[in-house]
Amino acid sequence: MREGNAPFVALGSRLQGVPEVLTLGVKPNFHDYTPHEKELILDAPIILYPTLNYAQFFTTMGKKIFPSLETYLYADEKIKQTTLFHMWGIPHPRTKFYYHLHH
Repeated sequence: MREGNAPFVALGSRLQGVPEVLTLGVKPNFHDYTPHEKELILDAPIILYPTLNYAQFFTTMGKKIFPSLETYLYADEKIKQTTLFHMWGIPHPRTKFYYHLHH
């Protein structure tokens, strides 16, 4: 049973204060969570805002997460986003990339 009857578990703080979400916080190592917190994480049907590091682990384990691993991989990555837009033929503002020249 989750604390406070919260039906959702989050690691990141975006949903902190939402009564339906138990926010555990992001700890650098999984073993830093208490045994109870580990149980909550592993038993949760979905983990909200796990961060890129934990998103990779949970995805490998087959655990559902939000947002998706792809969101973490492409967020704030203009070059990757633009490349995908080109590959899928999605209209988007013209973008050029300039790389530093190595001497």
